[in-house]
Amino acid sequence: MSTDLYHAIYDKLLEDIHKKYVLYQLLIGVKYLHEMGLIHRDLKPSNILLDQNCSSKICDFGLARLLKSNEK
Repeated sequence: MSTDLYHAIYDKLLEDIHKKYVLYQLLIGVKYLHEMGLIHRDLKPSNILLDQNCSSKICDFGLARLLKSNEK
């Protein structure tokens, strides 16, 4: 991954279409994490990695926690 979202925003590297695509990927990623019962707890632009194709990855799961299951 070549940069993070914080630097991409600060350096004004993203156009509107790229911003929408990154937001879409971020929402899909958070939805997946929540479906698996995981809460990130430190989601910020510097924890979203981007490559040249605007593919994004969520990183830094140091504060992440699992939700308690209701199953016994």
